[in-house]
Amino acid sequence: MKKKIILSLPHMSGNERDFLGTFMDSDRTLQTGNNIIGFENDLAVYLKEDTTVVALNSSTAALHLAFEIVGVQKGDEIICQALTHPRVVNAIALAGAEAILVDSEERTWNMDPVELEKAIVDRKKQGKNIRAIVLSHAYGTPCNIEEIDRIAGENDIPLIDDASEALGATCKGQKCGTFGVMGVLSFGEEHVITTWGGGALVCTLHEQRIVAEYLAGKEDITRIDKHDAAMRYDYKMSEMVAGIGRGQMTVLKDRVKCRLTNADYYRHALKDINEITFQHTVNNDYESSGWLAALRISPVSKVTVDTFIAKMDAAGIQTARILRPINLYEKYKSVPFYGRGVVNELYAECVCLPNGSALEKEELAIVAEAAKTIFA
Repeated sequence: MKKKIILSLPHMSGNERDFLGTFMDSDRTLQTGNNIIGFENDLAVYLKEDTTVVALNSSTAALHLAFEIVGVQKGDEIICQALTHPRVVNAIALAGAEAILVDSEERTWNMDPVELEKAIVDRKKQGKNIRAIVLSHAYGTPCNIEEIDRIAGENDIPLIDDASEALGATCKGQKCGTFGVMGVLSFGEEHVITTWGGGALVCTLHEQRIVAEYLAGKEDITRIDKHDAAMRYDYKMSEMVAGIGRGQMTVLKDRVKCRLTNADYYRHALKDINEITFQHTVNNDYESSGWLAALRISPVSKVTVDTFIAKMDAAGIQTARILRPINLYEKYKSVPFYGRGVVNELYAECVCLPNGSALEKEELAIVAEAAKTIFA
């Protein structure tokens, strides 16, 4: 039976064994040790910009802590893009705030700065308190960071850079995850590097790190009185998970390069298909992490996204729609949304191709040929 080509498989380096071996050989495996400290340091060195990193058990935990640190109160509003993972709006709810959704722009599929500005003006007119803006970078393509940063600065609203899908992406050489007051990272099994779960909070100030570690429960619980402990969360990353992360960090640059090379291969191989376009960065100052290769099928094409996915599946190739926009979930239909509905069009027309760093050249060619056949 022919092996199915998967969207984005975890890709181990082999170096993970070394760090896990050190953990298993230790007689102090229940305490924070070398792997957690090492993983945090590895990330900080990679990200630069004088950041420090707090390793946590999920990116949702990182978002929640970021909201607490910027002082989110019950009834505050937090702006995010509609094309984002539900964990973002769930973390907003966990913090007691209300989500405000902003439409996507056509080029990057990320937050439209024009609609963001409209949203801020309107919310302020209504007397609302906008406590934060969450940047997201769909499929590893950076949002229009410079414009959004300008708007946030002019309105004195803290930016939180959710780079869960964009570890390795840059704007003018600066890594995504280091913009704004704090950043968020994710290490899910399908991401550029993986720890099979886990996330991190990127701090720009030492004081943020101290508060984050306190809230995450990273101190020895036996040294904290019961009342104090009840005000905190169990958000710590485990030493074993951090060991996998350390092994993954040894190949992060190679993994990003490989995914970008794959995406370039698809762009070249499929360039003659007039019915498709690919997701683009803002300009040449921006570079994607290449997490997934996402394309858009023209609404006038006879090939629909559903047809494309079904035919690729029949050919043994896993593809997937982009995330359902938050405004299209029944649960969130009452959440204020600003825009003309570009994100709804994207959901109807966009699909992701396999782009794992473990893909062989022969597999990339199979994917490209199958796509050509569908549009022939």
